[in-house]
Amino acid sequence: MARVTAAASVTLTMAAALGAAPPASADPVVDMSWTVKTTTTLKKLGETVKLPNGTLDAQIDTATGAMTGTLALPKATQKVSLPRLPLAEVTVAFDQAAPVKGKVDLTAGTARAKASFVVRIVAIRPVHSPAINLVSGKCTTKKPVTASLNGPINPGGTSTFESTYKMPGFKKCGKKSSGVINSLLAGGKNKMTIKLS
Repeated sequence: MARVTAAASVTLTMAAALGAAPPASADPVVDMSWTVKTTTTLKKLGETVKLPNGTLDAQIDTATGAMTGTLALPKATQKVSLPRLPLAEVTVAFDQAAPVKGKVDLTAGTARAKASFVVRIVAIRPVHSPAINLVSGKCTTKKPVTASLNGPINPGGTSTFESTYKMPGFKKCGKKSSGVINSLLAGGKNKMTIKLS
């Protein structure tokens, strides 16, 4: 989603699209859009989750480099072998909790940004009993995840940003599920990679 703010956060191919700074009379704020490819590796589980392609729509001030954006990431469903739980298909969503904020430095060719998101476990369905959902419909992190993403800009190509993040505890997952989920997922050293193209 770190975040996941998962999923993500970023700034990029802007150099190619913008080129030189606009005349003083021009509006210094430009709208930019990118396709976002996100993967996150959950430290405790040793599982890597690949999300379907999302989007980042941003407004960038060409005078200051400041960026504000909306990161939209689709739900991801993946088969996972969970200790103390049966082999299951797990569906996870990364819901943006605040706008992506960052800055592009065209001189240095780098960008930095922060993404904030709430991780929501939509479903844990045993493979052999797919009609059963082991979590409630309100299973979310107790607070947003924040991922700080930094990296070089690759004009005309793919810009890659990486971060580590701490997964907060989960709440409202169900009496029997919350404790197990927290023991398996909550904690630090989770990795997130976001690629913009």
